[in-house]
Amino acid sequence: MAVTAITSRELLQAMRQACGLPRVNEKHLDEPLLAALIRRAAGFLCPCSRTTVAASVVESLEFLCDQPETLRDRVDAAIESLIAFGDLLELNQVTIDDPNAKGTWIFAAPPGFVKLRSGTVLLLGISRDESMPLPSELSEQVMYNRFARLLPIGDKGQSAALAALGLTAHTEEAWARQPPTTTPQALVEKLGSKLSSIPASGDLPELTFVRSDSDVRYYRGRWGAPRNETGMFIGRRPQEFGREARWGVVQLTNGVSGKFLDLPTRPRWRGCDEAWYIQMALDASRRTPQEYRVRAGNDGVHLDFFSPVPSWAERRLAIVGEPAPREKCLFSYRVPQSELKAQEEYLQKNLWLVRVDDKGVVEG
Repeated sequence: MAVTAITSRELLQAMRQACGLPRVNEKHLDEPLLAALIRRAAGFLCPCSRTTVAASVVESLEFLCDQPETLRDRVDAAIESLIAFGDLLELNQVTIDDPNAKGTWIFAAPPGFVKLRSGTVLLLGISRDESMPLPSELSEQVMYNRFARLLPIGDKGQSAALAALGLTAHTEEAWARQPPTTTPQALVEKLGSKLSSIPASGDLPELTFVRSDSDVRYYRGRWGAPRNETGMFIGRRPQEFGREARWGVVQLTNGVSGKFLDLPTRPRWRGCDEAWYIQMALDASRRTPQEYRVRAGNDGVHLDFFSPVPSWAERRLAIVGEPAPREKCLFSYRVPQSELKAQEEYLQKNLWLVRVDDKGVVEG
C-alpha cells in the first residue's frame, strides 16, 4: 500500500471537512476550526477540567500551526469564548451529586438554539456524534462568525423545525443570563444587606482586592493587598489544594477582613462575571465610573475597554462585531457603525460606563 504525504494545509482542510465546516482558502488554524475541534474534544471528554480539553486539543495541533508557542493561549481563549456563548457550561452553572468535583470542571451543553431579535438563529451546544445534528439542507446554511454558529433568518416554521430535530429552544433573555436593569446604588445597597446577614469570616490571609482609589483605566494595577482601607470591595481569597482563588465581596475595617460573600450569588453565573459587574456598580456609586472609548476604523468602529466586562455583555459584542487589535486598552471590539448607538446605550444604561474621547475627555 502506497503512503502519500500531505501538507499541513491539506490536513487542516480535511479537518474542516470532518467538522462540517465549509471549505475555504484559509491555510492557517482559524477560529471556526479551532472552536469546532474544541467542541469535538469536549463532546468526548466532558465532564472534565478545562485543562483536560485544552491539553487534548493542543496535543493534536501543536505541529500544525504556524506559532505553536501561542497555541495554548489561543485554545484557552477559545474555551472561554465557548463558555460565554453557551456551548460549554462551568460547574457552577449545573448541579451534580459528586462532592469531589473540581470547581474548574466544564460540561458539554446539549444542542439548542436562540432566535435573536434580528431573526438570526444562534446554534448552541455539543453533540457527541457530530458537530450539530442538522440535516444537510440546514447545515449548508450555517454561517461561522469566529466562535459562533448562525443560521440566517428563515420562515416562521424555522424554530419548530429545529425543535423537532431535538434542539432545545432558549429565549434571548435566558441565553444572555443578564441581570435586570437597576442602578448602581440599588445594587450596592442590596449587597450591603447580604453582607450584614452572613457570619463573620475572620481574617483572610493572602486576600487581594480592588482598590477604590486606583485608576479605572488600569485594571491590573487596581489589585493589591489590604492596608488600612474600610468599606465594601471586590476581592479574591485563595482556596486549599491549589484551586483557583475565590471571587467575593469583602467587608474591610482598617484593612482587616470581617466578612466575605462568595460569588456567584446566582445560579448559571460565573464568579468573575458577577464580580466585574459589582465593581462597575461600586465605581459608579463612588462617582468614578469605568470608561470606554470609541475610535474610528477603516472597517467599522472600535469600542475600547479598560476593564473586563461580564460575559453577557461580551456576548452582545461578539454577535454584532469581533475582537480587534487593542490600542492602549485591555481589549477592543470592532462593530459596524450601524450598531454603535445600540451598543453604547447598553453600556451606559446597564453597566454604567461613560464614554471618553481619544484625549481622555468624558463625553456628556
